[in-house]
Amino acid sequence: MQALGPPIDPALLWATHTDWRGMKAHAGWDRRPGDDGLVQILARAPNVPALNKALAWPLMAVPEVYHRPLLPGQRRLLHFTARLKLTDLPRLYLEHPALRWEIAAPLRDAERLARGSHFSRFGPDRAPDDFHRSNRVAAPVQALEGDDQPAIGGLVLALIDFGCPFLHEQFRTPAGTRVAAVWDQGGSLPEAHTPGCQQGWPWRLPRGFAHGRQLGPRTLAAIDAAVWQPPPGAPVLDEFDVYAGIDHLIDHDDPRRRIWHATHGGALLDLAAGRLDPLTQQPDAASDAALVVVQLPSMTAADSAGASLGAQLLDGLRYVLDVCRPDAKVVVNISYGSHAGPHNGRSLIETAMTELLEARPQDFSIVLAAGNARQSRCHVQRSVRRNRTALLRCQLAAGDTTDTFVEVWYAAPPARLGQHLEARVRPPGRVWSDWQAPGHGDEMREMASRDEVVAMLRHDAADPQGAGLGLILLAVGPTAQPDDVPCPLADAGLWEIEVRLVEAEPGTEPEPVLLNAWIERDDPGQNPGAGHSYFADQDADDDAETLSSLATGPHTVVAGGFCIASGRPVPYSSIGSQHGPMVLAACERDTTTAGLLVAATRSGERVLMNGTSVAAPVLARRLLNVLARQSVPRRGWPAVLKALARSDPFVKPMS
Repeated sequence: MQALGPPIDPALLWATHTDWRGMKAHAGWDRRPGDDGLVQILARAPNVPALNKALAWPLMAVPEVYHRPLLPGQRRLLHFTARLKLTDLPRLYLEHPALRWEIAAPLRDAERLARGSHFSRFGPDRAPDDFHRSNRVAAPVQALEGDDQPAIGGLVLALIDFGCPFLHEQFRTPAGTRVAAVWDQGGSLPEAHTPGCQQGWPWRLPRGFAHGRQLGPRTLAAIDAAVWQPPPGAPVLDEFDVYAGIDHLIDHDDPRRRIWHATHGGALLDLAAGRLDPLTQQPDAASDAALVVVQLPSMTAADSAGASLGAQLLDGLRYVLDVCRPDAKVVVNISYGSHAGPHNGRSLIETAMTELLEARPQDFSIVLAAGNARQSRCHVQRSVRRNRTALLRCQLAAGDTTDTFVEVWYAAPPARLGQHLEARVRPPGRVWSDWQAPGHGDEMREMASRDEVVAMLRHDAADPQGAGLGLILLAVGPTAQPDDVPCPLADAGLWEIEVRLVEAEPGTEPEPVLLNAWIERDDPGQNPGAGHSYFADQDADDDAETLSSLATGPHTVVAGGFCIASGRPVPYSSIGSQHGPMVLAACERDTTTAGLLVAATRSGERVLMNGTSVAAPVLARRLLNVLARQSVPRRGWPAVLKALARSDPFVKPMS
């Protein structure tokens, strides 16, 4: 049994044990001796003095937007993101012990995870200095001076996603584009960028952040006019030529570097606020809403495990609220998520969203997709009691080139009872590990050399991110060899976790402890036929806690999905016992049309898309229409959803 000391981010511990091999290829730096590359974190201070101390710490770069209050007259919020050297993480832990934080680094195989879908193929997060010079058409305008501090008012739909075809006819009126700001979080400016050094380069740094690239409202309007309303004698520009000219929406896997046929973000933007509602083919109030788009870094968007999602989402939310006026009416759509997490509304990104919604309590809503995990066998619920252990049997897929994470969450027994849980693990064909009490863990090493770690069991009585629950984490390395990062392999097959309840004194009567276990989402990477890991033993009600790990906060609005023809929930739509206001929204037409027709990248072209990712913007559109008629306080959204479920054919109550 190995004592762990005070709890730290389990993902950081696993990365350290495995020399970062599961993350290093796409974390923005290579893990080499003496390498001082930067790593991003998502953090929460317990109070204002701890926040002030953290923001003033010279070893950590915190975006300027977090140094300002959200609204005039407020205190600064307690959640923030930061970048610091990997070598300074131990000092952060020691010098700021009250801070709760997690690393934000996508898993190594993230890019390959997207290659099975024509909606989301991702290229490099960069704009090479010489790339756009060789394109067929240069960008039609440069960024306009003073366009880096937009102040957007009125009705606003904000989308945090990937892929924004901002020239699409669905996102404009006869007067011009409705897209008021685009922040590409993963993009960068040419290294030698100074005014005039790159003719026609329209991107600029966004206000409040020192990374990514932004198109402001005046620049976007000028690009839109050059395409749709060129002056007499000016060359006719194609949408795709303009995107290529500014290194946007390019399929870098294609040797011809063509523009993607469709993107996840473009489809959802059409559903939420296209010029015509794709469900009714009629205009509505949302048809005139201003649009703000935050494009996630490609590796974050492609990483199904969501290993860096929280930090990027918080940055995106702060950007949206920073570019909008305080009196703007704002609905934000987020159709990303993951499986694992505490599912009690107290993960770091969930408490960050709660803080934002409480700080801006009027005319502001965050709409989340419920998730598509109900049939994925990613969750089990068990009870451990006196003289009876709980056994969790996890089938790890062969051919998996990525790490696998199994999280077991529980409410720790009261300390006054003197009871605690212990856990142990058995890999396929091996013996059980030692029992691990809270504050302890074990490592499993490769059989032949016994040098490199292939699995880790860690047990914390108090989750290090402050969720208020105990956490038993099993992290397992790849079962098949990646082609870019050689590593020892874990055994595919049945991994078993056993949990027991230990009595402090003989004769006491311990109370049963409820366990909820999730296998983190892990879409097949370079071997699409590998399949998913899953729990081998499923009870009838194990699908009842499959809601997205983002969607259990008290104030966010959650959308499940239903089929219009049958009126019934789609079978994959996730559910959960803890969440904020929640309804079902349309995401499929009928059993033969698996989805809704939505905008492709080029104007006039359409594609089919389904899932609760689609349901969320369908609901967001209806919330925008409500905001166009009335002002809604934060506490008023449940009543709004109830009214929509009675009157709108594309919204139904949860049953």
